[in-house]
Amino acid sequence: MKLEAALHCLGGTRVIWIDDHFNDTPAQLATMFIANLEKVKVSGVPEFADLLERDEFEPEATEGRLVQALTDMREDRRDEVKAIFFDVEKAVEGFPVDELSTAAVERACSLLAIADKDRWTFDGVEQKIRDTVREGDGNVSYIVDLKESRGTRSLVTRGMDILKVLATEGSRGTAFILTHETVIANEGKTEVELRMGLEPDEDIPLCVISKQRLAGRDPDTEVMEEAFRVAIKRAGLRRGVHEVLTKAAPQVPRWFEDARGRLLRIPPERLDAHVVERGYEEGVSELHVLERTLTAHMAQKMRSMFATDETVRASSERLRALRGIKLAPVEAPPDEDLVAFRNAETWEEADLINASFAPIASGDVFELDLSEFSNKQMARKRFVLIGQACEIGLRPNGKRGARTGILLPLKAPPKPGEEKTGAKQYVLQCTLDGVTPVVDLRNPATVDLSIMDLASFRSDGAVRFDKGQACPAGLLPGQVRIYGERTGWLSDYVAACEDKAARAAAAVAAAKAAARPRPVAAPVPEAAFAVLAANAGDAVPGAPAAPPVEPPPATPDAASALDGPASVEASPAEPPADLRAEMEAAIERLRDAYKDQASTHGAVARRLLLAVASPDDFKNVAVGGFEPAKAAKGRPPHVPARVTWRLIRCGRIREPFAADILSNYLASVGRNAFEIDFVLTGGGAAPAAAAKPAGPTAVALPALSPAPAPAASSGGEAPAEV
Repeated sequence: MKLEAALHCLGGTRVIWIDDHFNDTPAQLATMFIANLEKVKVSGVPEFADLLERDEFEPEATEGRLVQALTDMREDRRDEVKAIFFDVEKAVEGFPVDELSTAAVERACSLLAIADKDRWTFDGVEQKIRDTVREGDGNVSYIVDLKESRGTRSLVTRGMDILKVLATEGSRGTAFILTHETVIANEGKTEVELRMGLEPDEDIPLCVISKQRLAGRDPDTEVMEEAFRVAIKRAGLRRGVHEVLTKAAPQVPRWFEDARGRLLRIPPERLDAHVVERGYEEGVSELHVLERTLTAHMAQKMRSMFATDETVRASSERLRALRGIKLAPVEAPPDEDLVAFRNAETWEEADLINASFAPIASGDVFELDLSEFSNKQMARKRFVLIGQACEIGLRPNGKRGARTGILLPLKAPPKPGEEKTGAKQYVLQCTLDGVTPVVDLRNPATVDLSIMDLASFRSDGAVRFDKGQACPAGLLPGQVRIYGERTGWLSDYVAACEDKAARAAAAVAAAKAAARPRPVAAPVPEAAFAVLAANAGDAVPGAPAAPPVEPPPATPDAASALDGPASVEASPAEPPADLRAEMEAAIERLRDAYKDQASTHGAVARRLLLAVASPDDFKNVAVGGFEPAKAAKGRPPHVPARVTWRLIRCGRIREPFAADILSNYLASVGRNAFEIDFVLTGGGAAPAAAAKPAGPTAVALPALSPAPAPAASSGGEAPAEV
C-alpha cells in the first residue's frame, strides 16, 4: 500500500510534525544549547570553544554570543552543529537509537507532503493546536516528538503534554509519538510506562513509534516509507479501538441496569421456570442461568450499538481499510493483557469450577497431583477430557449418555526449528504457565467417567476418595443421586485396606515373636512365616480370612545348637520331614482360602481401573490405589487414608473450543492414514524374487512369508493367481 493511500485510510490529507529538529533559526538553536550547556561544552564545536571559556566569567552574555556565533555560520554548518549536539545527547542520555539527520527529516517531510507551515517547534504549540482543532482536524495526522531538548525533567515527556491538549480540545485527528528513546521491541513497554503517568481522567489514544524503524541516521526512501506505513497503521489501530471503547464505556452500566430491572420485574412463578427449572433440566447452576441471561442482554445491546452508531462504524471501516498494511511480528514475550483476554474467552480457572463442584464436562483439564508422588522432581503432566457434551453431561436423574470418555495428553509446543504441529496435534487457544500447549491426538486413552466424577465432589478437584469424606453441600441434583453409588464401595475398600494393613502388621509381629532359633542343620525360614502372615492379611472386601498359621514348636536343643562353635561348623541339611509337611499344609490352607478371594479381588481391581489400554503417558494414573494416612512425627495425620488416581482437575477449556478438539480428534482417527501404494508395498520395495512382474493392469504384491508350492490339480490346470 502506498504511503498516500495509508494516510487516506485514516481520512488524512494533512500531516503536522512537532519536533526539536525544526529549531532552525539561530535564536531557537541558542535557546536549546543554553538549556544543555554541559553537553555543548563536550561537543567539541570549535566555534564555541572560546565563547564557552568566557562563560565562567560572563554567564548572562552567553546566549547572546551563541546567537551571534550561530548567525555567523552558514546554514549547512548550523545543521552539522545541530547533528553534533544530538550525537552528544544520545551518548550522555544513553538513548538506544540515533537521531535523524537533517537530510532524513527533509526526505520524510517530502514523503508525507508536510508543508513548511506544518513543521512546528514546541514554542507556542498549544495555541496552534487549539486553533487547528477549532477549524476541524479530522483530516490531520500529528507526529509528535516525545522529548523537548531543553534540559529540564518536566520536558522529558513534552510530547505527552501535546497529546493531552489534543484530547482535551476534542481532536478528531490521529496522533503518535515518534522517539529515539526506545527500540522497536520496547514500543509497547514504553506505551505502558507513559500511560501509567496519566491521571485517571486523562484518556488518550497513546501510540509510540521508535525511530529505529527508520533504520539509522540517514535511511533510504523505501525504508523510511515502510516505517511510516507501519506507524500509520499502529496509530490507526490505537485510535480506532480507543474510539469504540470510549463510545461504549458510558453505555455498559446502563445496559446492566436495564437487564437487572427486567429480571426483577419477572413474576416469581415465571422466574422459577426460567432460572431454577431450566438449570435443573440442563444440569447447571441457577447462577449460571442468570449469568447467561445478563451477558446475552448486554451483548445484544453492544452489537446493536456497534451496528448503528456512526462514530463506531467509521472506526470499524478505518480498521478494515488498514488491513492492507502488514505488520511484521515483533520478537517479544506474549502480551499479558492479550493472554488474559484470550484465556477469559477460552479457559475456566480451577478455582471457579472446583469451588462450585461443577460436574465433569468435555474440556475438563486434569494434571498429575504431585503431592501423591514421593519423587519431588516429577514433571507436571496435563490431560484434557473430550467427548460429546450431551453424552458426558450429567442429567438431573443421575444418568448420562456415555460411560466412557477420551483423555488426551497435553504436550509442550515444539521449539523453534523443531517439527511443526501437524494433523495429529491440536494447538490450544489458551496459554497455560506461559506457553501454548498442544493436544497429542496420537495417544488417547478411554477413561471411566464414574471415576472422573470423584473430582466434582471435592473443592480441590482431586480424583480421589478420603476416609470419612462426606457429601458436600451445594451439589447439583444429579450429583446428589450418584454420590452414594460412586463413593460407597470406596469407603468399604478403604476400611478393608486399613484392616488388612493392621492384620498384616500383627501377623508379622506374631510370626517374629513365635519364631525360635534353629540349628543350622535344620533351619526354619523365619522370612517364610512373615510372608505367610502378610498374605494372611491380604484380604479384600467380602473375602474369607485365611486360617492362622502357627510356627512349629521349638526343639529343646534349638538354643544350645547355636551357642557353640558346632553351629558354625555344621553342614546345611534338609528340614525334618515333619516340619516340611507342616509348612506345606499351611501353604495349602492359604491357597484354598485365596481361591474364594480371587473373584472378589478381580472385581475390585476392575473398578479401580481408570484408563483402558493406556499408553505410557497414563501409566501413573491408569489404576487407582490405596494410600495410608500421611503423618509427621508426633503429629496427627494431615492427609487421611484414601483411594487415589493421582489426578487433580486444574481447569476447563470452554465451548466451542472443547468441541473443536473433539472434531479434530475424530478427523484424525477417521482419516485414511496411508496411501494405497504404501499399503500394497508394505512400506518399502518388495523383494524381486517374491513379486510377479507387473503388467499394464497387474499389481505386484509382496510375499509376506514363503508358501509351499501348490499341488497340481487333477485336471492339469495351473493354480489361480490373485
